[in-house]
Amino acid sequence: MTTFPYAEITGIEYNAGMLTGVIEVLTPSYSGAANEDYWRGTNKSRNADASDPWTLSNTLPLPRDVYQRALPRLNEMRARIGEAKRPTVTAPQAVTQSAPSIADELTKLAALRDQGVLEDHEFQSAKQRILARHGLG
Repeated sequence: MTTFPYAEITGIEYNAGMLTGVIEVLTPSYSGAANEDYWRGTNKSRNADASDPWTLSNTLPLPRDVYQRALPRLNEMRARIGEAKRPTVTAPQAVTQSAPSIADELTKLAALRDQGVLEDHEFQSAKQRILARHGLG
């Protein structure tokens, strides 16, 4: 079994003789056109003979009738390959506001105390946490 991410596939071809053929998954490092005799083959290990479709990781020998039945799925894969290669446009990232300064935080905290939202001991506790977070406490 071999796995190919869609973005790394340059094409899918089917090269056939009278009854049988071979599907080739083309990648930057594998050009199907370089392999002329797909059925010559040898009994060597995987990728040992560039002309033996049974040993190449980028090929799958397939009879014509099976290819015809698989064609809709192959066309779907070709569409996904094209989609994976389509450039993506991303919207600019929203500008994030910088963290409030220590003065801003203490001003807001004092305003909450002055409005009566915080008791004095709550204000002092929150003030110490802000100072500690900024390395001043």
